Amino acid sequence: MESLYIGEGWYKDGEFGRFDYYEVWSLHLYPLLWTLIADSSFSNYEHYRETYIERTNQFLQFYIYWFDERGAHVPFGRSLSYRFAASSIFPVAVLAGCDIKPKIAGRITAMNIEFFKNNCRFEETEILQEGYLYRTTNVIEGYTSDGGAYWCCKTFLALLIGEDHPFWNYENARFPIEEENYLVAPKHKGIHMLFQGHDGMVTLYNNTAHYCQNNMITHKFGDLKGWYSKFVYNSAAGFGCSCSDNVSIDNMIALTTPDRAMTSHRLGFTDLGYENGVLHSMHVPFSNDKKSIVESWVVPMEDVHVRVHKVRLSQPYYVSEGGFSLGRWDDYCVKERGETFSKVSTREYVSEIRTICSENNVLCFGVGYPQANHHLYAPLSEYPMFSTKEPLAEGEYIFASIFAIYRVEKKNICYPELYVKENCVEIKGANTTVIIDTGE
Repeated sequence: MESLYIGEGWYKDGEFGRFDYYEVWSLHLYPLLWTLIADSSFSNYEHYRETYIERTNQFLQFYIYWFDERGAHVPFGRSLSYRFAASSIFPVAVLAGCDIKPKIAGRITAMNIEFFKNNCRFEETEILQEGYLYRTTNVIEGYTSDGGAYWCCKTFLALLIGEDHPFWNYENARFPIEEENYLVAPKHKGIHMLFQGHDGMVTLYNNTAHYCQNNMITHKFGDLKGWYSKFVYNSAAGFGCSCSDNVSIDNMIALTTPDRAMTSHRLGFTDLGYENGVLHSMHVPFSNDKKSIVESWVVPMEDVHVRVHKVRLSQPYYVSEGGFSLGRWDDYCVKERGETFSKVSTREYVSEIRTICSENNVLCFGVGYPQANHHLYAPLSEYPMFSTKEPLAEGEYIFASIFAIYRVEKKNICYPELYVKENCVEIKGANTTVIIDTGE
């Protein structure tokens, strides 16, 4: 445990960059359980107890921002079939004496369980099956199998808390998303993962967590690109996973060979920092073409976020990018597209992309489709996207896009204005202007 701890309440799960819900349902949970069951005569017991509690205190200050107004946590990372094990840390933290208000801990725990109770689609049984919100083996890993459900039981450690405890008196408590919109970042300066609460939902901007370190894939999971390497994740949208014949590029940019036989993932990437509200990264789409590079800047804003890419091509490729994917259970889906935008609407949410490019008239807009049963939330799903009309020749290109996800009933979205001039992109919002200098 000590070799994995990196400070400010964070553990790494192996190589640096492996951050997900194991932070909660393993790396903090087990030390706290140890403080509750270990014999106090254990050598240095009090030292370890104080150490583990303080680390959890630091982490929980940030973690309470990961849950939306329904109690759903932002889905990303592997082992998501453990579902509401994501809230298991809260009752154990209360039992161990951590510095969290019991009523808030109780409210998040109860609402997280309730989210799955209300939204899981069962097949002739009320037993949790393989998947996330419905039965599908395409979004789980072999090591979890159908046993993934028993990890949820960790959250029922709450039943060890006496019925008169304030933990259960949570009706009037409010956690952050119920109070106001926010944009928060970890105190650890090396972890660039922002959580934004807006309109009752939560968006994760990921510039650090991924499973391809040292330019090597060290584990063979189902879709590490989908689990970790999308630019953003959202609690209302979920995300699409890829299969060999259908790369789901929701919230990813991709290159496709001119014969359309291969499409790149955003697998491993390099975190180039977080400064002045902008996340900066780069990645090599194809390992056998290391001269083609995508450099990216992500800018969270009030209602939307902006992604700017400088794409350096050493040979011809199509370039495409997708927005938030929306799951659906019926045939209702409204699709709109124009010369500069694409929009997808379900009965609940709207996902939209608006894009300009340094080269005029090279883009076409449409809708992308993850393979059936490959979306986390529903068997069918779509996302808005753009693609270049033809493969772009060797050279450098700048793409700037606005991405939005919002409820159908929301009428007013604050869209910034985008301008591309030479190597600079100007993002002009209602209250602020951001200049992205992509360099020469």
